[in-house]
Amino acid sequence: DRRTSSQTPPARSFPGGVEVLHDCHDATDDICFVHGLTGDRNSTWTASGQTAPWPKTLLAPRLTKARILTYGYDAHI
Repeated sequence: DRRTSSQTPPARSFPGGVEVLHDCHDATDDICFVHGLTGDRNSTWTASGQTAPWPKTLLAPRLTKARILTYGYDAHI
């Protein structure tokens, strides 16, 4: 392989594990969002032009007794 390090694409970083989007000390339900291939736990659920994932902004105010989570893993193919 004759590529130099400047020709090698940078490794993509994937936020991994569980991130709590909304917590409730007396939660009755857990809702966990898991992205698909080539996604990640943040950008998959965040609309273009928005700063926060939609499960946090839309569901948290309506489902006050739910813990809302997102899970990330390296899904680059």
